[in-house]
Amino acid sequence: MRAFDLSEMERKLFSKLSAFGYVAGVADIPGLDVSLQNVGIMTPAKTPMIPGSNAYLSSGSPNQFLLGVAFDNTDYTVADSKSLIRKELTTLARAGAVPADTAKRVTFPYISNHVPYDLHVTGEDIEKGFYTELLKLEGYLNTYWTGAAFAGHNSGLIWKWNDGTVLPALKKDLGI
Repeated sequence: MRAFDLSEMERKLFSKLSAFGYVAGVADIPGLDVSLQNVGIMTPAKTPMIPGSNAYLSSGSPNQFLLGVAFDNTDYTVADSKSLIRKELTTLARAGAVPADTAKRVTFPYISNHVPYDLHVTGEDIEKGFYTELLKLEGYLNTYWTGAAFAGHNSGLIWKWNDGTVLPALKKDLGI
């Protein structure tokens, strides 16, 4: 947010946000012929352990899988995510699920860092009215905010937010 000329109110509010890290991409995984879902058998709601992948989903092309790797902070690199995938593939090889050399042979034709991901605040901040204050920023200093922090990590919800909240307020302020 350093690139923006934020007011003290905006800076104070945005400084409360924390984020997770997320890397998404396509991996060419020789020897894997089924999709795999990562399930945390010892975690609440059976969510995958973080850091870790959420799944290796068949793309429909031979050996190519869609993947996502989550981190519990933003202090990581794409190379870290590739190492994590290789570590998981080594574990799968030990279990006989993929050939022994799969971790060495995996390639990443497309991989992208999506940091910051899942901007969030503490429960205490929510209790103290964080989201009420966040919504008050709409139109403040003739600025309108949009994105996942306002509408969730779903492009349909973001566009619904834009169409239902941002555009009407912007039109009103512009007298349109």
